[in-house]
Amino acid sequence: MDCYLGNCEKCGPELLKKKLNPLSTTCTLGHVEWYSWESKGKSQKGLFANSSSITTLLDKFYSEVVVLSKHLFNAYWQYRQFQAISKSPPVNSVVTVMDFGRNYTIEYQDESQSVFYSHKQVTVHPVVCYYRCLLDSCEEVVKEDLVYLSEDIKHDVHMVNHFENKTIDHLKTSNVPFDNILQYTDGCAGQYKSCTAFSYISTNQIPVQRNYFGSRHGKGPCDQVIAVVKSAISRAVKSRQVIVNTAGDIHKFLNQKYAEKEDDQHQHHNIKFFLVPSDQVCHNKEMNVQTIPGTQKVHSVKQFPENCDYILTRNLSCFCSNCLDNNFVNCINNEYVHPWKKARLHVASTNKCKVENKKNYLRGKTFNTSPEIHLEKNHLEKTNLINERKPFFSALLHQMALCKNYEELCSLCTSYLKEIQAYPIDPVANLDILEMKDGVIDKLALELIPDDFSENRFPVLIIGDGNCLPRCSSKFIFGNEENHVEMRSRIVIEMVLNKETLTDSVLLCRGLSVKEDLVKSYVMYSDEYKFGRRISKQVIEETFIKETMSVRKAGSFMGIWQLHALSNILKRSVISVYPKYGGFTVRKHLNRKILPTIEVSSSSKEPCYIFWTNIDGKAKNGAQTILFFSFQF
Repeated sequence: MDCYLGNCEKCGPELLKKKLNPLSTTCTLGHVEWYSWESKGKSQKGLFANSSSITTLLDKFYSEVVVLSKHLFNAYWQYRQFQAISKSPPVNSVVTVMDFGRNYTIEYQDESQSVFYSHKQVTVHPVVCYYRCLLDSCEEVVKEDLVYLSEDIKHDVHMVNHFENKTIDHLKTSNVPFDNILQYTDGCAGQYKSCTAFSYISTNQIPVQRNYFGSRHGKGPCDQVIAVVKSAISRAVKSRQVIVNTAGDIHKFLNQKYAEKEDDQHQHHNIKFFLVPSDQVCHNKEMNVQTIPGTQKVHSVKQFPENCDYILTRNLSCFCSNCLDNNFVNCINNEYVHPWKKARLHVASTNKCKVENKKNYLRGKTFNTSPEIHLEKNHLEKTNLINERKPFFSALLHQMALCKNYEELCSLCTSYLKEIQAYPIDPVANLDILEMKDGVIDKLALELIPDDFSENRFPVLIIGDGNCLPRCSSKFIFGNEENHVEMRSRIVIEMVLNKETLTDSVLLCRGLSVKEDLVKSYVMYSDEYKFGRRISKQVIEETFIKETMSVRKAGSFMGIWQLHALSNILKRSVISVYPKYGGFTVRKHLNRKILPTIEVSSSSKEPCYIFWTNIDGKAKNGAQTILFFSFQF
């Protein structure tokens, strides 16, 4: 233990000082030049030259030696634990190792000069799995290499979680018996070791214990797989056996090269390849999590079964017999390995974030987005609970974003209509601003109120992060902005189910005294319309579909079509208030009363008021809509 802490008299820094201190007196050089790895400001580490006295150099060297001893011990300990557990995986457990390799650069044996500057790259991410042989009579360990290929080269936590879920699905379909996973990865914060990564672990469908190697400099099982795969592709390309242009070509070639032989099913080492489309991973998911202090010193994390808002952490990994039996109190290595510690991961409230956003709005600063927990596809089935409203709609919106085309989106929306009925809505549009806990009058928007608006209403501040209209509708229904993900999901579903009514000019003109071909004007207002195209029925339908596909993504701005959809959802009229800026024709179409395009049971309900404030030069924080509440004394 003294050696680990650097306190050993036989091998510690003190002994090193005795050996090197004479240099400070015998060295005749005034200054010495030496190099060290340092970070200059926010730049990455580099090898920089330094000049100092020999005493300063030795002091710097001694301080680094103390850290190095702990680093070497951790690296040695973690690797030994991995060797032990991978050679003998516990029953009903799978040991996995994950790591990103350097992207494979698609090259050609015979290529034109211009191609040299535009080589496409492909992500290569192996997951090496160790588990007991499926045959009862065999005691060998199976090593299965799962290699994920994708043209999506954003290597982040969300991509790792996607690969992890696909690995779990593959193991299940392969009938591998397991009820927990023991992972090993490096400590890259952007991929495996951060509060966002911990959040995925805490909510995983299968209990996961992630362990971190003490060093990222060594070559592990994943590096072997990466080298074999890249070498096979490069040799085939250079020998003109194959031409690859995409990740799909690489996937096809590798599957043919490493195809399993049907007459030899009992194998203890095999390799499989999976193609992940570039648009399948959602990288912009927000998570309401906080950083755990001392994350860099943690080398093992796992789920806290009682509450997914917490995570269990440990300084080192241990797979002794007692730890494998969950008898952690009697851990054989408790001299080095500390007990599991519970740390809070998910933030309980976002009120503080909202207050800061409102202050920033008045100061003309940008907003912090209000966090929401987004779940992967396999969690959509898991969170089918009445009390889990937010996770359900977060997962549903995420699935909408993954739909490759409009047909898939329509199929998804119609398949979840029955589940959505379990979450009824009851608008509170007549809520007094004085009754709201976080109701703040928008002082900047007061200047934009048109003089022809005579209602006794005041603008209420809404976070302008691209989710402004869903936040407004959440305010109407729930009295707060927190359910904006649900409202975006409902607006998308409404546009899918009622495409015919929302593109019918007769129905869109409800609430107007003058009837006109309004749908063509809506097409021209859409960002999806290409200026100059003749607006035919086909163009109207194409524009509406493209806009529907666009607004399904969190943070994307909405417009007049979505206001009509909101009117259908609320089953009441929506008063669209538009300032006196811009062209007269635009205001004629957008400053109006909107009635539902579908038949509703009652038309005497209190209307909802939406105020447009995205006027050129007038909005400091981008596009947003602001709603009105009555202000009564």
